[in-house]
Amino acid sequence: MEFSLLSYSQKRILAAGVLSLLSGYVLGVTNIPRAVLLNFLSSSWMKWSMHVHGFQITSNCINFESFIMVLINCSLFFGASIGSIASVFVEKYFGKVKGILSAYFLFGIGSIFCLNKDLVIFLIGRVLCGAGVGFSCNLVPSYIFELTNKQNQTLFSTLHNVLFCCGILLSYLLSIWTMYIAVYIVKLRSSIKSINETDQMIANIYHDSVSPIIQSNLGKSKKTSIELSITDLSYSVLSIRILFIIPMIFSLILSLIWILKLNADTPSHYIKLNDIRAAEETARQIYGTFDTTRIISQLREENKKESISIFKLFKAISKSPMRNVFIFIPILICTEVFTGYIPLVMNSKLIISHFGIIDQVSSNYIVLTGCFLVNFTLSGVFFELYIGSKRLYILGLILCNESTFYNFACLLIRIIRTWCSPYYMEACIYLHDNSVLFFSYALYVCVILDCRNALNYFI
Repeated sequence: MEFSLLSYSQKRILAAGVLSLLSGYVLGVTNIPRAVLLNFLSSSWMKWSMHVHGFQITSNCINFESFIMVLINCSLFFGASIGSIASVFVEKYFGKVKGILSAYFLFGIGSIFCLNKDLVIFLIGRVLCGAGVGFSCNLVPSYIFELTNKQNQTLFSTLHNVLFCCGILLSYLLSIWTMYIAVYIVKLRSSIKSINETDQMIANIYHDSVSPIIQSNLGKSKKTSIELSITDLSYSVLSIRILFIIPMIFSLILSLIWILKLNADTPSHYIKLNDIRAAEETARQIYGTFDTTRIISQLREENKKESISIFKLFKAISKSPMRNVFIFIPILICTEVFTGYIPLVMNSKLIISHFGIIDQVSSNYIVLTGCFLVNFTLSGVFFELYIGSKRLYILGLILCNESTFYNFACLLIRIIRTWCSPYYMEACIYLHDNSVLFFSYALYVCVILDCRNALNYFI
């Protein structure tokens, strides 16, 4: 089906879903190519290491590499926290469409910054991409929820989480594929260059005497040795640039599409602006002419009540009974505003491996973890549809408690790892793997719930 044949809502859901896919991609793109990324930033972080440790950096170089990788990962989560908070204000004053468009701009500008080999500029790009992740995780689920009919709202509101996890898995796969692509391109380029040098040598033999031939042979041997010394750097630069050019291109294309074709906002935003005519026109495009009047009246009542919102959070807590406050807080934590932190838990083993606490994680484990993440998210969608939100929330809390037990057990074993036998170390790794999987499942199951809907069960 072509893009022009899609309905009003389907076009916007598809475009918003691409933003969720890009969010997952930007999150996971630096997890597998660790050595390639360090080689890409080698000159920059080596200067930092010399500045921190002095010129005797041989013993501390590996630790500084680990610090750089942790900094690269955590800079995105810092940006995600800023983006999640900023998106609340952008949505309130400018609408969801402007917020989604801002996320695309952040991804595009951040990807351009990440093409630079300077570490500071690269980290700024990661922070900007993280802000885009925060915007996406906060705005896309509620935007899709408003663009669907009542019968399909539950199903389509989970589309963000599924595409977000698919984006993480896609970034893992592309990180592996781009390494092979970069090797092929660099070898092809070097073979073409060697053919040109051979042709030049033949021309020198035909026209000149022996002296230029010797000079050209010496130049060739010297150049070959230099090329051999920078081969890995050529692979690294090309593969990293391919990985970050992909979100830059998609962000540019989708930004133009949103500006030119999809600039209409949701009916609820127009009602907040007291533009009833635009709200009716948008609702007619989404729901049809039959339900327009009833839906507009419902939206106006919801706008007047403004029962639960971020800006009235403390007021709602103060008025609710104390027994419900302890239930209210974990519901809020498990909503879209804080989904920027959830991948940090999912990638906790990667972060720990960067610190050197455990061995480096293989790319096969990372890809397998991404597959589990997509599988568990789809399972959460199934449970949400056929079990119900309240039971699903209770199930998520149980799994969170279980994962917390695994995490504490894992950390306890790691503290005393010097006295542990190899069997205990194997048990430790097993506990950590299960804690990551249980925690990811529990949190993504809970994130499916919308805060305003979940609060109706308890307050």
